[in-house]
Amino acid sequence: AAIPSSSWRQTTLYDTKKALVDYDNPQVKGNPFLFTERVIGITPVLIIKNKYGGEWDGPASRGEEIEAYLKDHPCENYVILDDDTEMLPEQTAHFVHVNDEFGLMPADVEKCVSILNADDDH
Repeated sequence: AAIPSSSWRQTTLYDTKKALVDYDNPQVKGNPFLFTERVIGITPVLIIKNKYGGEWDGPASRGEEIEAYLKDHPCENYVILDDDTEMLPEQTAHFVHVNDEFGLMPADVEKCVSILNADDDH
């Protein structure tokens, strides 16, 4: 199952799935995502509250949004695939940093399998 976060995520799950197969979507680049039925949720859009009294400082990190999703949707184990590194320290054992130019590589897949096969002791 997949949970889009960051730039792939839209406002709703339905809109996210629609965008993943939209040939006109610049992120799709003519290669629609073939497994939209496996997309089961999207991370929330979080805003960091400004501790100095303003309304907000800016968007939360991807790690914070993933943390919020997992709080509402607990699971035994998970993998985070991302070309960015905005993860929380406690997510390091679940994180696979994917090259933004080449995408998912065989070594990344091996790391994902290793994470998913590991005991819950991370």
